[in-house]
Amino acid sequence: MLKRAAESSRGFLIDFGFLTLCESFGMDWGDAVKIAEDIAMTVATEWEPLYRKCGGAARNFPERHNSFRESQRYLLACDVKEDDIAFSERMPEVGQELEMGSKIGCKPLPNFEKAIFMAKRHIAGIVYDIVALEGSPYTFLEVQTLLEGITVGGYKLSDQDLVVRQAKSWKKLIHLVERKQFEVNKETACLLHGIVARDEAPKWGAFRTGQVSIDGSEWTPPKAEELEEEWVRALEAFQKEKDVHIAAISLFLDMARAQFFWDGNKRTARLMMNGVLMAHGYEAISVPAKRRLEFNQVMVRFYDSGHKDEMLSFMLSCAALDLEQEPLEVQRSEMDDDEVPSPR
Repeated sequence: MLKRAAESSRGFLIDFGFLTLCESFGMDWGDAVKIAEDIAMTVATEWEPLYRKCGGAARNFPERHNSFRESQRYLLACDVKEDDIAFSERMPEVGQELEMGSKIGCKPLPNFEKAIFMAKRHIAGIVYDIVALEGSPYTFLEVQTLLEGITVGGYKLSDQDLVVRQAKSWKKLIHLVERKQFEVNKETACLLHGIVARDEAPKWGAFRTGQVSIDGSEWTPPKAEELEEEWVRALEAFQKEKDVHIAAISLFLDMARAQFFWDGNKRTARLMMNGVLMAHGYEAISVPAKRRLEFNQVMVRFYDSGHKDEMLSFMLSCAALDLEQEPLEVQRSEMDDDEVPSPR
């Protein structure tokens, strides 16, 4: 039984990506396997009584989990300090949690091809979410129809142009990432902004030359002459962060709060964020239209305080959503906190 328990524990470690994690730190594969075997035997020795008692419940676990964060959840749930009964009762519960996968915020292993494929496949939904956050009256099906090249009547030309520009900017982003040409620099940000805000902002494709304000916020963005220094700070913070998701989201937040452009700052910043994610093999994050009010409220609090924790949690929760679900309609009466130039 002890041997079988050790083999089972070793299998969990492998399935949970333990060996891959060790390899990512530069550890020799053979050494990683030896460590896994040592851990497995220790686990089996400590947990043999629990293994005997809860072996049946263990079948509730999915067969394979590729996230190291999921393995941490498993190890935490199997804390040997808990009594046998508590452990036995929690096994099915933990198994159900693990089956939820990304829905509980567990990060998948990077897959570059899948990230690109998913962005292309869901571009209509992504564009719909973007324009809905901007207060567009277009429904998801109407956005989908417009992206198929069929004009949708009954809307202002400016509303149609907004949809078209966001689609073009996303296609450009995917093109850059797919060809390994995406870089986190001022040139890329200005290139994407030139598509996002064309004919919308006083000037597009370049940093602003005057002062702006943000509706609903008391925060005053940096002066135009301070933007180059702000950009350098944002890049330094981005480069220091080791977690790809945190680095990407923080870049979005720093860009949005600095307001580098006359308009279209959040849209451009989210493009840069998603460029980072996809370039590293992670799927893009889209803020769902149905969470528009929540997004605006949390963003205003971030603008005012400069504290990122709440927005980081919010964006990570958006990353865990199932993009297979058709976007829901939102109430068009909700307030939007889009940035606008201050009165001169």
